[in-house]
Amino acid sequence: MDIKKWLEKNSGLLIILGTLLIYIIIKTLLPGQGLVDLVGGAIIFFEIIALVGMEVTEGAKKHGWKNEIIDTLMAIAIALLLWFGAQFLLNTNTPISSVVSCSMLNELQRGDFVIVQGGEIKAPEIELTKAEFERMVKGPFTVNRNGVEYTFDKPFNTYCYYHKNEDICHDYFTSNDEFVEQAGVANYHYKVCDVKYINRYETAKMRCLSYVEIKGQKFQIANKNADVIVYTPRPTDLYSAVGDIVHRAVAKIKVGNETYYLTAGDNNPVLDSQVYDFASGIGNYPPSSENVKGKVIAKVPYLGYLKLFIVGYWKEDEQCLWNLKR
Repeated sequence: MDIKKWLEKNSGLLIILGTLLIYIIIKTLLPGQGLVDLVGGAIIFFEIIALVGMEVTEGAKKHGWKNEIIDTLMAIAIALLLWFGAQFLLNTNTPISSVVSCSMLNELQRGDFVIVQGGEIKAPEIELTKAEFERMVKGPFTVNRNGVEYTFDKPFNTYCYYHKNEDICHDYFTSNDEFVEQAGVANYHYKVCDVKYINRYETAKMRCLSYVEIKGQKFQIANKNADVIVYTPRPTDLYSAVGDIVHRAVAKIKVGNETYYLTAGDNNPVLDSQVYDFASGIGNYPPSSENVKGKVIAKVPYLGYLKLFIVGYWKEDEQCLWNLKR
């Protein structure tokens, strides 16, 4: 192999990978710098666009536009063949994905390229009636504090996030006591968790869900024995704006002929279904088996950044600066 010719032929790709490497090094040395995200993402995005444009233009100059169009169509056909082949082999219509956020630290990092396999999802199971399931997810939610019962139409943790000045919420955030939220057959147990900042030495405290108890059966959050799954939120869900979600299956719930999953990011304080945005009036519903693409079986660090930058996810969220310790 002529190394010089190979380097010249692949110089554009090597430049992109080199820029990505520099970005990763700077991010490691200077975590939390938003400007690094924006500049790095923009540079790599335009490098990819430039590389594609140059490849097409140079190909047209050498072989003519007709041959270049044919070559491009062949490349697309090969890519589609590989894609459908991967779908068949891995038994899912989404055989690969990229991790967008830091909600799965330390199991998965933002920018990880993950391989997804369809099939049986490993998670603790329980059977509920449709009424029991709806009551557990939709509420109302009650909290008993010092003999006084408080009732909320939204999950308690989320409600208090937006109503911090109310007495019960102030008590919730400032005390070290366990709080138990009841919704039908389910009890959500909240405790105070440690938060370790990546770029600091000190730790902080945060309220987080420790486990869910359903009909006496405990489902631990961040259970390492349960699969990490990829699912597509419903179009009406809050998380649908992000795209596919890569989170852990906390519980598998059989409801008649349907199967639903309680899911959560290991680095998130609560379940996905407990997240609600009061400003937009939108929350999340537990994904059904039809929404689940499969389980994560392997990952390639950093490679997923290329996809994130292409689709515009240049800036990482604040969550990438800390790690929740349950």
